[in-house]
Amino acid sequence: MNQRERRLQVGAKGGVPSANEGIRVTTISRVFANILSDKLPETRDFYTGLLGFQVAYDSDWFIYLWAPQSNLNELWNMAA
Repeated sequence: MNQRERRLQVGAKGGVPSANEGIRVTTISRVFANILSDKLPETRDFYTGLLGFQVAYDSDWFIYLWAPQSNLNELWNMAA
């Protein structure tokens, strides 16, 4: 049985493949979004106020925000 057939069989049974079946599982280690804005201070204030992001770096053309509650979430704001 090839890998595609095995995936179809596992899906048809509704089961989850075990670690011994050789199917690779990918883990998400980092999520980030780039936002272009011509209003950087307002954009920074929106994301820090609404979502609790903190400023890690702030300049006149680039702002880097991160979520202290999760090391996975980052926002990069760049001047448009």
